[in-house]
Amino acid sequence: MKRSVALFIALTLALSIANAQFRRGGGGGRGGAAPPASETPEQAVERKVTRLTALLSLSTSQQSQATTIFTSQQTAISTLAAQKQTAETALEAAIEKNDAAGIQAQATALGNLESQDVSAMGNANAAFYAILNTSQQGAFNTLKLGLRK
Repeated sequence: MKRSVALFIALTLALSIANAQFRRGGGGGRGGAAPPASETPEQAVERKVTRLTALLSLSTSQQSQATTIFTSQQTAISTLAAQKQTAETALEAAIEKNDAAGIQAQATALGNLESQDVSAMGNANAAFYAILNTSQQGAFNTLKLGLRK
């Protein structure tokens, strides 16, 4: 039974990690190109704002506000990424030891970190949406730009 629970948790974790990597690779929504492997957080923000400017015709002021919003988001998710890596390493160790309590603790920690990641993304998208005019909001909604990173 413990083995089945450990396997279930390990598979769930693997799927959530794969999903998170897929979402981050999309570059701001569905169908975007994957970012270069050596892209810095600043470059990621610049690429996202450039893409949003092209799609929504952002003004210079909106571009500046968007850069601030998404830089704050990048800072938050960078911190979370480091914490996730630590928890993933601890989970792997717990799996290797067949430590059910350790597996549960790290699975819970990873779930909490994923929740914070999604919250940071949602809050950034909400702040960005608030700076758009009505026409831009309509295009944003039509293009489903707020669904993921």
